Amino acid sequence: MIVNLEDFLRRRSGIALVMRREEIRNAEGLMDACEILFGDRAREKFDEYVQSRPLARRFCAHGD
Repeated sequence: MIVNLEDFLRRRSGIALVMRREEIRNAEGLMDACEILFGDRAREKFDEYVQSRPLARRFCAHGD
């Protein structure tokens, strides 16, 4: 049973292993997948995923 979106994206489908988190968050169909997986709790599970790991900050090689 898939209990959260992270589980689906990393362990069940492998999507998180080949795509950056930012790309996943902005992917068309992600909310549709949440609705299929979690029904009435889709928005809650999506928000949980987004809040669980903030996007990484990108730093310039020179520290700018």
